[in-house]
Amino acid sequence: MIIFGFLPVIAFFSLYRYFTTQQKDIGPGRRVAFLKAAIIWGFLVVVVTELLSYVYAINVVSLAVYWSAVAIFFFILSLTSKTGWFPLIKTLLGLTLFEKYVCFFIGFFTLLTFIVAALACPNSWDANIYHLSRVAFWKQNHSVAHYPTPDYRQLFLPPWVEYAELQFQVLTNSDYFACLTSWFAYGGNALVVSLLGALWGANRVQQLLMALAVLTIPTAITEASGVRGDIILSFWSVVFVTMLVWSLRKAELGNILLTGIALGLGVLSKGTMYLLALPLLLWFLFEAIHQFNWKKALIAVLIIVVAALAVNSAFYWRNYKQLGCIITQRDEQYVVTHQMTLPLVFSNVIKNVFSQLGTPIHGINRSIEGLVNQLHQWLHIDPLDPRADYQGNVFKVYVGTYEEQVTNCLQVLLIIIGGIGLLVMGLKEKRFELCRLLFALGVAFVYISSSILWSVNLTRFLLSVMVIALPLVFLWIARQRRPRWILWILVTMLVVFSSKI
Repeated sequence: MIIFGFLPVIAFFSLYRYFTTQQKDIGPGRRVAFLKAAIIWGFLVVVVTELLSYVYAINVVSLAVYWSAVAIFFFILSLTSKTGWFPLIKTLLGLTLFEKYVCFFIGFFTLLTFIVAALACPNSWDANIYHLSRVAFWKQNHSVAHYPTPDYRQLFLPPWVEYAELQFQVLTNSDYFACLTSWFAYGGNALVVSLLGALWGANRVQQLLMALAVLTIPTAITEASGVRGDIILSFWSVVFVTMLVWSLRKAELGNILLTGIALGLGVLSKGTMYLLALPLLLWFLFEAIHQFNWKKALIAVLIIVVAALAVNSAFYWRNYKQLGCIITQRDEQYVVTHQMTLPLVFSNVIKNVFSQLGTPIHGINRSIEGLVNQLHQWLHIDPLDPRADYQGNVFKVYVGTYEEQVTNCLQVLLIIIGGIGLLVMGLKEKRFELCRLLFALGVAFVYISSSILWSVNLTRFLLSVMVIALPLVFLWIARQRRPRWILWILVTMLVVFSSKI
């Protein structure tokens, strides 16, 4: 039975091979193929799950036949391909010593997290309460239809992460593959952010640094071997942004549809995508109007939104039949703000930023806590105001290895410093579209901070913003005039700071 679990993987590689036949460039072209293959594979997961669920036919035979057919179909379509791996291998052999140094750690983190994801079981509390529990019920019922349960999170939370896990659990009759979807998103982030950098003109060194920066985010490392949706959402978020940029470069209907599907998969993975997508869609609309005209821009946004809604339509319909609304907060309302004022927004923004600056030095952490409390006093804000704070959580800087409390100090500092530098560079070089994207990410960060009650356990919701922002700020960081050894130190620091987990 275990061997059946490789069928969806084989189908993905068939998709990837098919899309490589349509790409000419060995470097970015292969990553564009990966991007499109991931989107189509994610969409096919939704299609097969919903169709088989409708007739209560989610079982090993039906899924094995489906993924085998997908793999064979796209493999046949790609038979005319003459692309090989030799040019890619030649490129790897031609790397400089510094580039090989960066590639070594990229491979190290990818391999290490794969081993953990393949051998270890999910150990977070919510994995067993509703993430994996709903998969077990779906497998038992041969359908993703709603069922009686005291925990509504098993029914109404976005289900794409569990849809993907369901494929492997049914095919293998085990949970050996439970964490590999998250690991795929973790490794996929590195590929996609390097492509995003390439679309903005980053050179090879910058692209490698972007990939390593994303792979060394401590929160991402801890979630790469779990079943939580934050790492999955970060993947679909950066895929969505990359497809937005790609659609501006090549405004084709196929690219716009894929962008909408990517948005839909993000929404179907975690509700935070609603908050993140709005500023990014407004940025795309503005850029499309500037580049084309308002009519084409509105049509493109409309297609993206309709495609995203179509991906989520079956899930919405089940919720509507059960509760009379497509999105419910019945069990998650305790983490959502209901009344926010400007001072409270400042409070959550301050706490979200400074809570990520934890270091192994306790004296520094205590100083950060004192600074945050002092800032609240200056602004006349109660840091424990229940309208913005989750269950009276006293602000505290944690430095632990648990995925809800791990901090991302170096990456956040790089985003702050690099963001200011990128803004200045963009204004100086008149790259206003880059400045506007950075502004949209800032708005998304503030929007999420003001919509979610603050708790150190919920700062992981901001992982997607961090993954998108890092490749942008490295456009500035890697361009600064500096001795070569500074980049060596930067890479070493990324590795060392991630080793605390």
